Amino acid sequence: MMKFNLFKKNKEYVLPRLEIHLTDHCNLNCNHCGHYAHLVDKEVFTDINQFTKDINELSSKIKYLQIKLLGGEPLLHPDIVKFIEETRKAYPKSAIFILTNGILLPRMNDDFWNAVLKNHIIIELSKYPALGGGTFSSLLDLIDDKRAILGQIYLKKRFYSNLNVEGTSDKVKSFKSCNSFFVNQLW
Repeated sequence: MMKFNLFKKNKEYVLPRLEIHLTDHCNLNCNHCGHYAHLVDKEVFTDINQFTKDINELSSKIKYLQIKLLGGEPLLHPDIVKFIEETRKAYPKSAIFILTNGILLPRMNDDFWNAVLKNHIIIELSKYPALGGGTFSSLLDLIDDKRAILGQIYLKKRFYSNLNVEGTSDKVKSFKSCNSFFVNQLW
């Protein structure tokens, strides 16, 4: 079993990564979604006011090296700019990422792109088979044109089916296949 340590640096507790789900729903309907977004039948948004209280309380106790804003699909959240700004205020030195399938990037307004640049947000993309090469290539061009930082690209050629909605999954196999099992999440 993997050992995970909370470490102290300059009298502060520091952890590697925090994930924050801004939405539970998605603009795709992937059958084996690891976040189960395909089972959410209505829009579910994290409340920005509660988030602001929570992230400020958390930042007074624990520092994170990386923070990932994700979902479902985080770009669906109407207050995405506020989440970016509040996260950066609470964690001025952390690397902050938005993990998206990218489909909505061409529709994002100047306020979004300005917040991404001003707050040094790193955009990470999940490339799904449904996105043709030309479409995905245009997303990369857009990120470059906006002078945003491109982070990791996750190539999704297949989905993992170690979990199922019936609840009959092999718990040990599911746990071992999870790449985020020691990541803190703020809900």
